[in-house]
Amino acid sequence: MNIKSSQTLVSEALKTVKTISSEGALNLLNENKCNLIDIRDKTELQRLGRIENSYHISRGLLEFSIHPESGQVQQEKLDLNKEIVLFCAAGG
Repeated sequence: MNIKSSQTLVSEALKTVKTISSEGALNLLNENKCNLIDIRDKTELQRLGRIENSYHISRGLLEFSIHPESGQVQQEKLDLNKEIVLFCAAGG
C-alpha cells in the first residue's frame, strides 16, 4: 500500500485548485461566472457578517452540498457549470 504524505497531497491539490485574489473573486461574481461559497462556521458569520450574494456552506458539509445530486444543486441554487470560489475565515 502506498500512503501519500500530507505534503504530497497538498502539492497535488494545488495543481488543480487555484488561489485568486478577492478582486478576482468579485469580478467572477459580478460577471455571474461563479458560485461564491462562504465556508466559515456560524459563529464567525454571526460575529463578522455574511458576504453579499454568497452561499453559506460550512466546511464540514461542502462535499455533500456540491454533489450533483444534492438539494442545493437540484434546486438550482448552485450551478456546477460555473467556477466554485470558496471563502474562509483566513481570507483564502
